[in-house]
Amino acid sequence: MQVASLAEEATLKVGGHSLLVRAGALYHDIGKMENPQYFIENLHDSSNPHNELDERSSAKLIIGHVLKGVEIGIGTGRFALPLGIQDGVEPSAAMREIATRNGLLVYDGIAEYLPLADQSYDFALMVTTVCFVDNVKKSFRDINRILKPRGRFVVGLVDENSPLGAEYQKIKKSSRFYHIATFYSTDQVIASLSDTGFEDIEVVQTVFGNLDSIREVQPFTPGHGEGGFVAIKAVRKPGFQF
Repeated sequence: MQVASLAEEATLKVGGHSLLVRAGALYHDIGKMENPQYFIENLHDSSNPHNELDERSSAKLIIGHVLKGVEIGIGTGRFALPLGIQDGVEPSAAMREIATRNGLLVYDGIAEYLPLADQSYDFALMVTTVCFVDNVKKSFRDINRILKPRGRFVVGLVDENSPLGAEYQKIKKSSRFYHIATFYSTDQVIASLSDTGFEDIEVVQTVFGNLDSIREVQPFTPGHGEGGFVAIKAVRKPGFQF
């Protein structure tokens, strides 16, 4: 949290994208959440649990906090880069070229037929992409396939049932980007996740009020229905049969 706050303030001073930097800073230690007591910044007394471990076990805990992720619909890498995601799938040749120049490994493909090996990633990210896929459940099912046991899937979307979703619906027909989009409610996406082998679903929301009136980074809150942008985290269900 301290790193995120410092990075955000510094970015504001130079006129950068503070929300994106804050998200990247928050992510950089997310892999430590499972065993936080083994990392030095969380040691608040003289005891060190590594002293009770052999060298191999100690090293495994430290190295193992780095997770391998992939973004589905990575575009130019706008979200992947600050989040430390190195791999992506993108059908647009022009966007793949930009992302590759940015140092990312990008595969040509679509969400329904991912060109990725089974159980090859710890987590997958899909941001503002679900409204453009042809078959949501088929996409989610294939993402389930590429995740390791208990792998995480994070979906970010504009909630159709939110005030922001209503605004997007109004401009959809005249929009260069969204005229082909199909917006979904959070409940619909949750139902699709449940049907395709995901569980332990958690939801947070942000972007409250009119976009033109927002002047600072807004916090996120649990649930959905008020915030225009929703993030849903789901866990790959063990033993799910495709």
